[in-house]
Amino acid sequence: MKMLLITGCSNSSYWYAGKIGEVVKFLGRDRDEFITREPSGYVNIIKAPDAELVEVVPAHAAMTAPVPEPEVQRCDLVRVELSFPDRIPIGLANEVGAFLRREAELWAERHGQNCSVS
Repeated sequence: MKMLLITGCSNSSYWYAGKIGEVVKFLGRDRDEFITREPSGYVNIIKAPDAELVEVVPAHAAMTAPVPEPEVQRCDLVRVELSFPDRIPIGLANEVGAFLRREAELWAERHGQNCSVS
């Protein structure tokens, strides 16, 4: 089973700063980051230079059934703030907002993203 060995921490504010030498689940890789799960259950990343991908064999491999990992989905987060002149009709502002939300939903659908737009 592939796991991540935390070998260092390039920033003391990262969630894994106190976990050097520990092994954590490997869920995938994205550019220069490994995707893993924190002890609290949240999916998070470890910078690639801070970890090493290792193969771990359970002590009782014959008695251990493989556990399926949950599917990891990544969504690029984008925040758009609109500012209008003070005297724009509220109906027009709502119309523009609704149009942009719909366009964002269509983009996410076309690109296979599972995102909500609010």
